[in-house]
Amino acid sequence: RDSRKADETVGGAIARHAESVNGAMIVMSSTGRDRSAAVLGSVADDVLRAMLGPIVVVGPEVEEFESFAGDIVVPVDGSDFSETSLPLAAAWGIAFDATPWIVEVLTEPVPAGADVFETSYPNRLARELQESSHHDVEFDVLHGPSAARAISDYALHNKASLIVMSTHGRSGLSRLSVGSTSAAVVRSAVCPVVLHRPPHFALD
Repeated sequence: RDSRKADETVGGAIARHAESVNGAMIVMSSTGRDRSAAVLGSVADDVLRAMLGPIVVVGPEVEEFESFAGDIVVPVDGSDFSETSLPLAAAWGIAFDATPWIVEVLTEPVPAGADVFETSYPNRLARELQESSHHDVEFDVLHGPSAARAISDYALHNKASLIVMSTHGRSGLSRLSVGSTSAAVVRSAVCPVVLHRPPHFALD
C-alpha cells in the first residue's frame, strides 16, 4: 500500500476508501462484547473514529436480516447531540417506506399522572420531523433501568429493521470512541444499528 499510509489502521483505510467513493455506505459486522476500547471490535471502532457520517453495524445478536421493511427506532435523550440523528432517520424512512419511531427512555420512576408531561418531548420532536419531512413519524416513551436494553427490546418486539442513533466519534486513549449506550445497543440489538457521528460534535 501507499508508504504515506504505512501507519494507517485497517479501519482507517476502509473509511478513507469509502469517503473517496461517491455515495458509498459502510456496512460491517461486529463481535465486540466487552467494555474495552474495542467494544465494537477493533476494525469497526477504528472506522467510526476515522470517518464522519453513518455506518451500519451488524451486532452479534443479529441472526437473520431480510429487508429494511420494518420501522426505524430513533433514540433521543433530550440533548442536541442525540437529535442530530433525526434527519437521517427521516431520510431512511422515506427511502425504505418505513416509519421512524422517536423513543425516549426514562430510567427513573415517573410520578403517577405524569403521562402527558413525559411524552411532551418525543411528541414535539415527532411532530416537527413529520412536518419537515412530510413523512409519517411516531413516538413512544420507554421505561427501564437500562436504556440500551429498553431500546433493544423495543426494536425486537416491534420488529424494527433498524435502530438509528448518534454516537461519539472521539479519538484518544482515555476515551471510548463509541458512547456506552450506543455500544451496548449494538451488542444486544437483533437488527442492524446505524451509528451516526455528527461532524460538528466530533472531538479529536
